[in-house]
Amino acid sequence: MTYTIKELALGRVSRLYDFIQQETYRAKLNLKGFDNPWLVSARKWQRGEKVLDIGAAYSPLPDHLQTTYGVEMWAADDFGAQGDPYWNRGASVQDHVARFPNVKYILEQVGDPQQSSLPAGYFDVVYSLSTMEHIPPRVIPNVWKHMD
Repeated sequence: MTYTIKELALGRVSRLYDFIQQETYRAKLNLKGFDNPWLVSARKWQRGEKVLDIGAAYSPLPDHLQTTYGVEMWAADDFGAQGDPYWNRGASVQDHVARFPNVKYILEQVGDPQQSSLPAGYFDVVYSLSTMEHIPPRVIPNVWKHMD
């Protein structure tokens, strides 16, 4: 499979300011205030697209994409099942999943397609925001292969 990079850029304060002025989804003057509005505006979302968010955790973005654009939204994340208390964030995974019943949550790590509940070759769009930096470097090649 061949991939095309459609955009490669550094986040600029001026662009973030534009997102804020345009009231783009979750645009804020902080580190996380850039990735959601960038993703929302980076492409033309099509009703019915099958979209997978890798590492969504407690983000409301999957629900926003599904509700706003009519995509079929999936989210794959183990929510820190490996025992790291940082990922608990004082929230219940079950409560979060129940809060967004139209998003199909797959509660597992990505990186082993043989052990995955994700359907192979099913998705039109696969993205990951602020997740890859938390994956151990030795595992990243397997995650990329699985995302492919």
